[in-house]
Amino acid sequence: MELHRRTFLRCVAQGMGAMAIATGSKSLLTACAGNVDSTSRTSTTGTISSRGLLNPGTLVWGAEAIEGAPYVFYDPTDPKNLVGFEVEIAAAIARLMGVKALFVDTGYEQLLVALAANRFDIILNGWEITPDRQGLQLFSQPYYRYGQQIVVRADDPRFEQYTSTREVSLANLAGMTVGTGIDYKAQEILEGDKKLKPVPTLVTT
Repeated sequence: MELHRRTFLRCVAQGMGAMAIATGSKSLLTACAGNVDSTSRTSTTGTISSRGLLNPGTLVWGAEAIEGAPYVFYDPTDPKNLVGFEVEIAAAIARLMGVKALFVDTGYEQLLVALAANRFDIILNGWEITPDRQGLQLFSQPYYRYGQQIVVRADDPRFEQYTSTREVSLANLAGMTVGTGIDYKAQEILEGDKKLKPVPTLVTT
């Protein structure tokens, strides 16, 4: 069976998304993750400490909303309204702290620098856990897992032989140019495959 839009699903790598906190805010990490019972989804103490916030009374969190659906994005029917499950996570953490949540819209590739510059308390943007980042940031417990997709144009003749039931991996893309978003896990995977052509500038899609 042919796909309406030729999309090949192949788990070329697994990753985890979490929230990241600057390494100087260990008390905030405890507040954001350590005091909450992930099984019952309720606070084990009735409330959690807001100690360590940059601005007392406000949990400031950074993410990219322009292309962040379904995690963080502006409601198409009301562009001033921010929606998404990470918006709900931020609001829930703030309620447990007894503070307000304040969103700072930041380009994905700038999140690490902005966190280090204390523009916000946490990154809450499906921030991938990597060895390099673990040297600079503290991470909450992961709240989702993901795989990778290979997507091509429906009218590309190089992929006519593939169907929805056939597995496709990066080996099938040898010699081709493959694009992805800056600082995504996929960028690391693609740059590690020497059989792919390098992309001069990676563009978020």
